[in-house]
Amino acid sequence: MTFTITSLLAHPGSWNYPIYSWNLASQASHYLLLKNLLGPTILLFILELIFLTSAILLITKIFRTLLTSLLVVLLVLLGGANLTPFVEFLSHWAHYLPTTFFFSFRTVNGSLGFQLQNSQVTYHWGLIVLTSASLILILLNLSWTPLQNFIQQKK
Repeated sequence: MTFTITSLLAHPGSWNYPIYSWNLASQASHYLLLKNLLGPTILLFILELIFLTSAILLITKIFRTLLTSLLVVLLVLLGGANLTPFVEFLSHWAHYLPTTFFFSFRTVNGSLGFQLQNSQVTYHWGLIVLTSASLILILLNLSWTPLQNFIQQKK
């Protein structure tokens, strides 16, 4: 809404704005246009939202109390996303963690991969990891109630 209001009052800017990008695999840097980065960034952001909602739903189903669920969500999801660049061990395995790709624009332009010194933190890995993690969480969410009923019947 803010973007719409300011765009009506003033020009939104050029979609041909150059953004400095890195490619760690080829050790090259180059400029990409903003309009070329916008589509992949929005797609990764949508996948992030799907992953976050699935993870939050599963966490609330597991813990059942609001305060505990909130604490676990903040620690695991948001803490995990912000911890990755600072922990040396995590930076080597960052391309397998869905929380790494929460910074979608930095993932698409390559600056996150450059910061982590991990050439596999790319847009394509983000698509693979976020899609597979979201599907796993959705399947766990769908099977949680029948699984819980099955465990209750065994007791």
